[in-house]
Amino acid sequence: YLDREYLSDTMFEAATILRIIIQSTNEEEIAKKLKELGITHILINRYYASENLYPNLDEMEKERMLEFEKRYLKEIWVKGNVYLYKVLSKKGAK
Repeated sequence: YLDREYLSDTMFEAATILRIIIQSTNEEEIAKKLKELGITHILINRYYASENLYPNLDEMEKERMLEFEKRYLKEIWVKGNVYLYKVLSKKGAK
């Protein structure tokens, strides 16, 4: 998955995804912005996300992110707290 150009944020900042969530008004916009950046997969450590990503979001932004995760991410691989997701092009498409 990383044998090509990729975007990497530090686990303590997650600046790219935070900016996208904050600037979007719904989960469709999050998916669209990721697609525009050419992002097809997301690798995330759930422990660090809960400690460092989610506390930076207000309640509406958290809800938007959770809806995006539910509707546009397909779990590919899990090991411990680390998850690899495929970003779906259409809501709920598998």
